[in-house]
Amino acid sequence: MTTTDIRNGLNQQKIKASNLSQTLTYLKRRGRIEQVKRGVYRLAGQSLPAMESEAKAGRPQ
Repeated sequence: MTTTDIRNGLNQQKIKASNLSQTLTYLKRRGRIEQVKRGVYRLAGQSLPAMESEAKAGRPQ
């Protein structure tokens, strides 16, 4: 999930997301989330979806 997706979801629920980057950094340090790449996060311990893992292995999609 990207930071844009997270921010949009919070805005839809009328929750302020002014310190989102700091919160994500805190959750990453605590081991709750993992950073897949810049601006993309997932819950810690979740595996990659099939399409992403195939792309990483160099297989055509």
